[in-house]
Amino acid sequence: MASGLIPPPPPNQILADRIIKIAVNVVTNGQNFEAFVKQKEANNPDFEFLRGGLYSEYYEYVKQTEAAKLAAQRAGGMVQAEPQGIDVEKLRAQIVALKKQVAESEFNVDQQKLVHQKIDEVR
Repeated sequence: MASGLIPPPPPNQILADRIIKIAVNVVTNGQNFEAFVKQKEANNPDFEFLRGGLYSEYYEYVKQTEAAKLAAQRAGGMVQAEPQGIDVEKLRAQIVALKKQVAESEFNVDQQKLVHQKIDEVR
Protein backbone atom coordinates (compact mmCIF):
# COMPACT_ATOMS: atom_id res chain seq x y z
CA MET A 1 0.00 0.00 0.00
CA ALA A 2 1.45 3.35 -1.00
CA SER A 3 2.09 5.70 1.88
CA GLY A 4 -0.75 8.13 2.52
CA LEU A 5 -3.14 6.52 0.05
CA ILE A 6 -6.23 4.76 1.25
CA PRO A 7 -7.06 1.77 -0.91
CA PRO A 8 -10.61 1.93 -2.24
CA PRO A 9 -13.23 -0.46 -0.90
CA PRO A 10 -14.88 -2.86 -3.30
CA PRO A 11 -17.91 -1.45 -5.11
CA ASN A 12 -19.89 -4.48 -3.95
CA GLN A 13 -21.22 -3.49 -0.50
CA ILE A 14 -21.64 -7.12 0.57
CA LEU A 15 -17.95 -7.79 -0.11
CA ALA A 16 -16.92 -4.53 1.60
CA ASP A 17 -18.94 -5.49 4.68
CA ARG A 18 -17.40 -8.99 4.65
CA ILE A 19 -13.89 -7.54 4.54
CA ILE A 20 -14.61 -5.18 7.42
CA LYS A 21 -16.24 -7.91 9.51
CA ILE A 22 -13.33 -10.31 9.05
CA ALA A 23 -10.75 -7.58 9.70
CA VAL A 24 -12.48 -6.60 12.95
CA ASN A 25 -12.63 -10.24 14.04
CA VAL A 26 -8.95 -10.80 13.22
CA VAL A 27 -7.95 -7.74 15.24
CA THR A 28 -10.20 -8.78 18.12
CA ASN A 29 -9.54 -12.53 18.09
CA GLY A 30 -6.02 -12.76 16.66
CA GLN A 31 -4.30 -14.21 13.61
CA ASN A 32 -5.63 -17.69 14.36
CA PHE A 33 -9.06 -16.47 13.28
CA GLU A 34 -7.63 -15.31 9.95
CA ALA A 35 -5.86 -18.66 9.47
CA PHE A 36 -9.12 -20.47 10.24
CA VAL A 37 -11.10 -18.45 7.67
CA LYS A 38 -8.33 -18.82 5.06
CA GLN A 39 -8.40 -22.58 5.49
CA LYS A 40 -12.18 -22.82 5.53
CA GLU A 41 -12.60 -20.58 2.45
CA ALA A 42 -9.46 -21.71 0.58
CA ASN A 43 -11.36 -22.38 -2.66
CA ASN A 44 -13.86 -19.54 -2.37
CA PRO A 45 -13.01 -16.64 -4.74
CA ASP A 46 -15.06 -14.27 -2.55
CA PHE A 47 -12.28 -14.54 0.05
CA GLU A 48 -9.29 -13.97 -2.26
CA PHE A 49 -8.50 -10.77 -0.35
CA LEU A 50 -7.24 -13.03 2.48
CA ARG A 51 -4.70 -14.60 0.13
CA GLY A 52 -3.25 -11.40 -1.34
CA GLY A 53 -5.80 -11.18 -4.14
CA LEU A 54 -8.15 -8.42 -5.17
CA TYR A 55 -8.90 -5.93 -2.34
CA SER A 56 -6.17 -7.37 -0.09
CA GLU A 57 -4.72 -3.86 0.32
CA TYR A 58 -8.11 -2.59 1.50
CA TYR A 59 -8.34 -5.55 3.91
CA GLU A 60 -4.88 -4.76 5.35
CA TYR A 61 -5.85 -1.08 5.67
CA VAL A 62 -9.03 -1.96 7.58
CA LYS A 63 -7.06 -4.28 9.89
CA GLN A 64 -4.55 -1.50 10.62
CA THR A 65 -7.33 1.01 11.27
CA GLU A 66 -9.19 -1.38 13.57
CA ALA A 67 -5.98 -2.29 15.43
CA ALA A 68 -5.30 1.41 16.05
CA LYS A 69 -8.84 1.91 17.37
CA LEU A 70 -8.54 -1.11 19.65
CA ALA A 71 -5.15 0.01 20.98
CA ALA A 72 -6.52 3.47 21.75
CA GLN A 73 -9.56 2.00 23.50
CA ARG A 74 -7.34 -0.23 25.62
CA ALA A 75 -5.18 2.77 26.49
CA GLY A 76 -8.31 4.62 27.59
CA GLY A 77 -7.91 7.35 24.99
CA MET A 78 -10.19 8.59 22.32
CA VAL A 79 -9.44 7.68 18.76
CA GLN A 80 -10.72 9.08 15.54
CA ALA A 81 -12.55 6.30 13.72
CA GLU A 82 -11.15 7.24 10.31
CA PRO A 83 -8.10 9.19 9.14
CA GLN A 84 -8.60 12.95 9.08
CA GLY A 85 -10.51 14.25 6.12
CA ILE A 86 -12.20 10.94 5.30
CA ASP A 87 -15.95 10.76 5.83
CA VAL A 88 -16.96 7.18 5.05
CA GLU A 89 -20.69 7.89 5.17
CA LYS A 90 -20.24 10.76 2.73
CA LEU A 91 -18.29 8.48 0.40
CA ARG A 92 -21.00 5.81 0.63
CA ALA A 93 -23.63 8.44 -0.17
CA GLN A 94 -21.58 9.50 -3.19
CA ILE A 95 -21.37 5.88 -4.35
CA VAL A 96 -25.15 5.53 -4.08
CA ALA A 97 -25.66 8.79 -5.99
CA LEU A 98 -23.24 7.73 -8.72
CA LYS A 99 -24.92 4.34 -9.08
CA LYS A 100 -28.25 6.15 -9.45
CA GLN A 101 -26.75 8.40 -12.13
CA VAL A 102 -25.42 5.38 -14.00
CA ALA A 103 -28.85 3.73 -13.88
CA GLU A 104 -30.49 6.92 -15.15
CA SER A 105 -27.92 7.20 -17.95
CA GLU A 106 -28.51 3.59 -18.97
CA PHE A 107 -32.26 4.27 -19.04
CA ASN A 108 -31.69 7.35 -21.21
CA VAL A 109 -29.53 5.37 -23.62
CA ASP A 110 -32.24 2.71 -23.89
CA GLN A 111 -34.84 5.40 -24.60
CA GLN A 112 -32.62 6.94 -27.28
CA LYS A 113 -32.24 3.53 -28.92
CA LEU A 114 -36.03 3.17 -29.01
CA VAL A 115 -36.39 6.58 -30.64
CA HIS A 116 -33.78 5.68 -33.27
CA GLN A 117 -35.58 2.39 -33.97
CA LYS A 118 -38.87 4.23 -34.49
CA ILE A 119 -37.17 6.73 -36.79
CA ASP A 120 -35.69 3.86 -38.80
CA GLU A 121 -39.14 2.22 -39.02
CA VAL A 122 -40.67 5.42 -40.37
CA ARG A 123 -37.99 5.72 -43.08
